[in-house]
Amino acid sequence: ITVAHPSGEFAMNSLLEGAASPESVGVFAREPLEDMMVNAFDPSIRLKILFGDRDWMRTSANEGSAARVVSEIQARNTASSASIHLVPNAGHHLYLNNAPDFVSHILSDF
Repeated sequence: ITVAHPSGEFAMNSLLEGAASPESVGVFAREPLEDMMVNAFDPSIRLKILFGDRDWMRTSANEGSAARVVSEIQARNTASSASIHLVPNAGHHLYLNNAPDFVSHILSDF
């Protein structure tokens, strides 16, 4: 319990919408990034989507969304660079869980 104004809670509530099904309960984005990434993507920018191999966000839905983004970007502009990679021995915070491989992925395009 806190006396501070709940600004973070209000912000999260404005970005996320509750979801429930017989299989799970959770939240999803009110405005998913998938459409924005495809429609507003600048093909001069290299896109590399990274997941930790033990990332809780690495569900079939999220990996499928990432694959659709990469596929759509490549279909619109074959010269653009878009890819998905798994960082081994890493969870959601791959920059902390496996910093050497994370840095290697980031620097590999420069």
